[in-house]
Order: sequence, then structure tokens, then C-alpha cells
Amino acid sequence: NRETMTSATKVKRTRDPLSPKPILDRTILLNSLKSRGIVLKNGQLDLFYQLLHRSGYPPLHEFVGELRGEGAANTIDGDENSSLSANGSVASSSINVINQNKNPILTKNSISSRPGRLPQLPKAFLDFLYDVSCQCDTRDNETKFVSLTSKVQMHQTSADGTTTKIAVELQDGHVVESVLMRHEGRATLCVSSQVGCAMGCTFCATGTMGIRGNLCSGEILEQLVHASKILLLSHEVKGRLWESQVSELEIDFGYKDKNFLRIKCDERSDVTDATKPRTNSRKKIQKEKRMDLIRNVVFMGMGEPLNNYSN
Repeated sequence: NRETMTSATKVKRTRDPLSPKPILDRTILLNSLKSRGIVLKNGQLDLFYQLLHRSGYPPLHEFVGELRGEGAANTIDGDENSSLSANGSVASSSINVINQNKNPILTKNSISSRPGRLPQLPKAFLDFLYDVSCQCDTRDNETKFVSLTSKVQMHQTSADGTTTKIAVELQDGHVVESVLMRHEGRATLCVSSQVGCAMGCTFCATGTMGIRGNLCSGEILEQLVHASKILLLSHEVKGRLWESQVSELEIDFGYKDKNFLRIKCDERSDVTDATKPRTNSRKKIQKEKRMDLIRNVVFMGMGEPLNNYSN
């Protein structure tokens, strides 16, 4: 019986090798590209990451397939909207991926500042990504890349709506925690950098776990992706709550001026402080509009970040 209990409560002490690999890990991806002899120009990898982020992280093989023009109306030969440019870069369907996506993640930066300019990515780069992400490929998972290797196990928001605790399950079964904090005018994410911690601080729950492994940079960034989706969802819910209040007021007052309706929403007792828009000043309204983006990241979660500095 003692042996059975020991095996049932045995805790995994080490991390498994990454398989498949996270596409958000820039170092791993660049090393893989280098092994294939593929060299990117400055800004091209950033462009790819921004397109992926704004598209909401769909399955990588589907996303790359769209970038390559598969299933799109674009042609390669002679058409002015050709998906293959003279320098061998794919330049058209990237825009369609973002415009057609139903759940894009917001970003502060625009893809291009030039009107009408299409983002361009090397064909060899996209062919490589399709090769290492296609599900029908027979190669083993050690050489494959995916959009996200982790998933949200659970998330819980405090009663006042300012803090959300997120448990992120890594691909090898370990769980790390992130905390989303909503302040006035900004949202901050506290991320983990390790599974466990080697510092051994007795006052810290993570310190009593011992160290079980480092997170790669891709796994750290995936915490930001999961939190961004949760933040965007909560922002949309608040928006729908306010719109429902506006609809009621339009019926009650027969008046559609938004400023007037905001004031009336504030006056109504059935609108809670967590959901009602504040109207004290234009600055406060602008700050609330900025709450749909995570603008600050702190390494105060699980682990000692300086012990995982390379990632």
C-alpha cells in the first residue's frame, strides 16, 4: 500500500524535451532556419510574428497555408495581384488572414505605415514553415513547430475584476502561473520563467517545490498570448454589458446621444462599478479604451528569472 501511495503522489521532477517546438521561440526557429540555409532580412521575422499575433494564433499549418496563397483567389502567373513577387516573396494573402479572422488579438503596432503596401515574406521561409508544421508530414515531432505548445488549464478573476490568476499547462504536463493585473489606464501581466525555483525561500510556495526546469522564451511568450485572449474576452464582455444598458436607455429616454447615455448609465444603480464606463473626464475614458492591451510585463511569477537569463 505504501508503494502504491508513493507512486500515485509522485511528482515529476524534470522537464521533457520540447516536442513539438514553439514557433514563438526565436532562437530555436532561427537555428532551424540556419540549418536549412535560409537567411531572413531585418524585420521579416518580426513581420511574421506580428501577422501571427494579429491573426489570433490559428494552427500553424493553416496559417502558413494562407500566407502561401493556398485556397486564395490570387494567382502566380501574370496577374497584377500575384501572390509571388519578382524577388521570390509572398505578398498578398497575409492581409486576408488578418481581415478574415474572427478573433484577432490587438497590437499597438501597425503592419505597415505605407498605404496599400503588402507585407512580404520569402517563399523559402514559408515553404520551410509549411514543411515543419504540416500535420501530414511523416517526420517526428522533434523537428515540428506549432503556434502554441501550452494551454490554459484554468483562470479565475477576483470579485472586483482587477486581477485574473491563470494556470498554464505546458506540453510536458507541468503547470505554471501567470497573473493579469488591471490598473487604471493599463494592464500588466506577471509571468513565470521557471517550473519551480532553486532559491528555496521558505516563505514562498514556489521555493518549496525545488527547481524542475526552465521555460524557453517561446513558453514565456505563450503566457502573454493566453492572457491577451482572456483580457480581450473580458473587454468584449464589458462592452456588451454597456451596449445592453444603452439599448435599455434608448427605449426609456428615446435619445441616442452617447455622452448622455453614459451619464445615465452612471446614474443607474443596476450598473456595477466593475462594468460601467466612467465619465469623470476624457482622460479616464481614454484610459479605459487602453485596457484591451497588455502594456506591461513583470517577471515576478514562478522561478528566478536571472537563473534563466538566456531565455
